[in-house]
Amino acid sequence: MGISIHPSGRIALSLTEVFQQKYSSLHLWNLLNGRCALTIRTPQNAREVQWTHAGGSYAFASGSSVTIYNESGEEVGTINHGDKLVSMAVLEKFIVCGGEVGEASTWSTESLEEVSRFKMFTKSRVRSLARWRKDSVVGVSSSGEIKIIDVTGTELGTHNTGQRITALCVVPTDDEDEEDEVQNNPEHDSDNDNSNNDGEEGAADDQGEQEEVPATEEEVAEEEHHSNVVESGEGGGDDEEEAEVVDT
Repeated sequence: MGISIHPSGRIALSLTEVFQQKYSSLHLWNLLNGRCALTIRTPQNAREVQWTHAGGSYAFASGSSVTIYNESGEEVGTINHGDKLVSMAVLEKFIVCGGEVGEASTWSTESLEEVSRFKMFTKSRVRSLARWRKDSVVGVSSSGEIKIIDVTGTELGTHNTGQRITALCVVPTDDEDEEDEVQNNPEHDSDNDNSNNDGEEGAADDQGEQEEVPATEEEVAEEEHHSNVVESGEGGGDDEEEAEVVDT
């Protein structure tokens, strides 16, 4: 794709093809104010750019190769898929490339070495690729096929839409976002556990305060006796008062 938004949601990269020129312009956008913060010329006519999932680096595809840059804009290295690149997906530790003849290859972003190579589609190009999970991607073909594969080429799912697909976008689920957050911040999970325990203890204390201990038979009898004594004492006082009034 010609645009990629940083995981923070604050900046974005876009590619602009310069008409009748053998290079593209790479733009860095500030999404907070909608302004272009930086424009650089790519050494080749790039067709796709993507941030890594963590946002620490980015890569753009041009011809049959993918060039990787760190967050400071310094070139980290280049990988060569072989035939003409049509699509790519940048994962945490891998880059999956899709070619013109339906072949895909997986590369390590650390060593820049090829990890695997496999035939993804037999009759058409790998039209688009997108991250699915940490080590898997979704790929579509121009003939309408959708496949989910891992970085080794193992097929996890497939479906034929019967339509000509031209683009692909994968939206992560809430469970995946929470899983990524826990992996990136292990203290988040322990904090949730502590808060849940505190909540349970607080609920137990509230419940204990609301529950009343039933009175025993002896306590009930003593309370009834006390009530009778109080009633009889109040009656006697009234009689004495009336007697004093008669005598006077």
